Amino acid sequence: MAGVLKAERRRLEVITPQHNQFRAVAPWYDLLMADVPYDMWLRYVLSLYHLHRPDTARPGPVNVLDLACGTGSMAIRFARMGCSVVGVDISDQMVRVAEERAATQNLRVDFLTADAADVDLPSGHFDLCVSLFDSLNYITEPLRLQSAFVRVARALDRDGVFVFDMNTAYALRNRFFDQEDLRAASAIRYRWRSSFDEDSRLCTIHMDFWTGPEGRHEEMFVEVHVQRAYESQEVETMLNAAGFGRVSAYHAYTFDRCTETTDRAYYVATKEPV
Repeated sequence: MAGVLKAERRRLEVITPQHNQFRAVAPWYDLLMADVPYDMWLRYVLSLYHLHRPDTARPGPVNVLDLACGTGSMAIRFARMGCSVVGVDISDQMVRVAEERAATQNLRVDFLTADAADVDLPSGHFDLCVSLFDSLNYITEPLRLQSAFVRVARALDRDGVFVFDMNTAYALRNRFFDQEDLRAASAIRYRWRSSFDEDSRLCTIHMDFWTGPEGRHEEMFVEVHVQRAYESQEVETMLNAAGFGRVSAYHAYTFDRCTETTDRAYYVATKEPV
């Protein structure tokens, strides 16, 4: 897709807490996520795409944008399907891993290091945009999330579909992030502990990691992640303002409406008027 992207790949010079997330952990990320059911996610996303863009002349998406693509697990899967794929992530370290993975598999994916709220993308080019694994919760300023939605709307074609998931307030409030694996045999060990502030609706997750043999020679590093809990009506209002006329929300991996105990919501937004 040479020449399509207007934005140039750049290394982030200003280091902020947001930019520091997913830096130290990037080389270990795929090992940590080894049990994530990416293939099931792909099938689910495609089912949502077909549900909201019924098009008998087009069996599936052609041009795909993976926003907050991480190490490229979903972008690579779309590329294997024959899609033209652009992956965008704020972490240059994660993008570097994604580029190496795609190159190893002889797959063409255009990866770009950029902030989802600022990225410059070709107008009307993509027929599907995905942003998965609660990536958009990391945009903790509502105005910047609104900016990301505007940029996605501009980048999608007239019938384009935007599919993304978010952690709900129920999940963040009830500390669903808290987990650990301290087994001595694990190549990387970790302990995550979270706290949720009701006033700011921010969830702060302290992540401790240990690598190498347990004991005197192990190495430790720490990442602090911050997510914001957005209410569904808040998300829908921002999507409408960005130019999406129809918004649906589903309890993750189903076609059921979200409930008070939904921990992960999948949103599907199209420009189709209500």
